[in-house]
Amino acid sequence: DSAKDLNTVAALDSKLYANGMMIQEVRRLEEMLQSPSITSSDAATHVVEQLANDASEPTAFQSNYAMKTRTGAAYGVAQAKLHQALQDLELLVGDGEWECIEKAQEHWTAYRDELAESARREYEGGTHAGLAAGLNAVAETQRRTDEIQAQIDERSRR
Repeated sequence: DSAKDLNTVAALDSKLYANGMMIQEVRRLEEMLQSPSITSSDAATHVVEQLANDASEPTAFQSNYAMKTRTGAAYGVAQAKLHQALQDLELLVGDGEWECIEKAQEHWTAYRDELAESARREYEGGTHAGLAAGLNAVAETQRRTDEIQAQIDERSRR
């Protein structure tokens, strides 16, 4: 899997470079795509794989705008899955406990947004700043959904 991921990244960065991106930008993109938070996220990995494997419409993966658009769509899906998991959890807990969970979720949302902002600032001034923030938000939202789902599974076994 690791070799496949590296080949995917290498193919993507060579395509981007061939379309006028600076080598420094390609390297920073490669670093970003290999970060543990992105590589451990199925949703973020799916976005990258779509970009690298899109042979039917080559300009789709060559454009920063297209990558951001796909990342935005993946984020929307991740948000919907998280919302559904929270609704499922709400059915399993009492009102008092749900109020605590809602408050914790508000704090988590602020945390996730700050993580994404931190990722954006790491690439500030570069073309990938928004993409870094988006991929980070996708990965963190998926991680939170998995965490909520684990709570649902545990409570369902009781």
